[in-house]
Amino acid sequence: MMGWVSGVAALGVAAANLVVYRRKMERLRVPLRPRGHQALMAAAGAAGVLALGSAPGVLGGVAAVTALLLAVLFLLLTATSGLPQPGRALAVGRPAPELAGLDADGHEFRLSDRRGSRVLLKFFRGAW
Repeated sequence: MMGWVSGVAALGVAAANLVVYRRKMERLRVPLRPRGHQALMAAAGAAGVLALGSAPGVLGGVAAVTALLLAVLFLLLTATSGLPQPGRALAVGRPAPELAGLDADGHEFRLSDRRGSRVLLKFFRGAW
């Protein structure tokens, strides 16, 4: 009797975790190493395995297998993403990185040419 409840609960946890993770992705707020999401997905997978071991019936079995597949896929993709740990791009007192481009009048601009003077950089996203 409780096997189907565990299977459906495992699927619910896995699906909710994916929804929250997707919303973070849309807002560019995903951590480089999503340990919390991975732990929650591992728990959902474990609950799916436990549900399969307790005669869940058809509905619970489908839910448990789906939760287990979602968990394995999520863990595999986030563990093998290969993103490097980012270094500090800027630090107070250190030189700014080289930057080149065109100014508002179309002339070439190099940040290194203005070393020693104050510079205000303003970036526009543009329209495309």
